[in-house]
Amino acid sequence: MQDLLCGLQSPIVMDIKMGIRTYLESEVCKPGEQPKYRNDLYQKMTKVDPHAATEEERERKSITKARYMQFREEMSSSATLGFRIDGQKVRWPSIWERPRRVSLPYCLTGVWSSII
Repeated sequence: MQDLLCGLQSPIVMDIKMGIRTYLESEVCKPGEQPKYRNDLYQKMTKVDPHAATEEERERKSITKARYMQFREEMSSSATLGFRIDGQKVRWPSIWERPRRVSLPYCLTGVWSSII
């Protein structure tokens, strides 16, 4: 790999994921296998939103990777706008710390203005 930003004074980089669904079925469950229920993903989801889990998920205290990926996309602008800003690097500390939780168009205005 090569550092494409080498030599630039103050590079600004943004990682944008395009599409309303940003994962493949093969990434969450191998063909012919049953989905695995994972406690670690349940913990991550409930840390972000304690009310996101269904009653069944709360009883099991675990979710599948597909469910977690769906939750992430619902929390971001992927589901509503068809893209999400997954990360950014600017020359000054960002006032906007949680890009994955931005889901409304007016919230993105602050993101764009902080970068440009």
